[in-house]
Amino acid sequence: MNKVLFFSFTLLLFLSSDAFAQNVFLPTEESLKARPVPQWFGKAKLGIFIHWGLYSVPAWATPTTTPDKVKDWRAFYKNNPYAEWYLNTLKITGSPTQLHHKETYGANYDYYTFADSLRLKASDWNADSWAQIFQEIGARYVVFTIKHHDGYVMYPSSIINPFFKSNSITSKRDFAGEIAVAVRKKGLNSAFIILAVWTGHFTEAR
Repeated sequence: MNKVLFFSFTLLLFLSSDAFAQNVFLPTEESLKARPVPQWFGKAKLGIFIHWGLYSVPAWATPTTTPDKVKDWRAFYKNNPYAEWYLNTLKITGSPTQLHHKETYGANYDYYTFADSLRLKASDWNADSWAQIFQEIGARYVVFTIKHHDGYVMYPSSIINPFFKSNSITSKRDFAGEIAVAVRKKGLNSAFIILAVWTGHFTEAR
């Protein structure tokens, strides 16, 4: 296994009426520390964090342990208990996820083919119904993961990944936009987050 290229990057963009107009923040530690927390956040005691992407199709992982109890990180990643890390775990030889994938879908079934299943299974999905539930339970904000380590983008993006064919890992449906519009209509704040602790679509597994 080649040494993985670490790309420690977590981006959280709060898109609300309290957006930081007039201010410019740079991708440096000093600049980000100076960025104030949105005023509404201090009063928002309940929020919804949504992990939804291609990994939601197989929705499979081995319930082993949690990061706070890990003593052997290589063993942890090979037996990763989080389904959203399906692609990374799939790349690790002999992992339970790799064995499950082979038995369920076939050894040559490409992970990104799950995009077709996601599109079909979500054909009747309505963001307004989610927003209604979020409002009824008292949530004040919603954070949606628009891109995880697999690189699949949950909205139509014009940015081309140089390692893939045009738009092959970009959703044709704007899931992110639909959620943002729906929750804002209910008076909730919305945010997007990009998770790429390491980019599994650029490098081999950890």
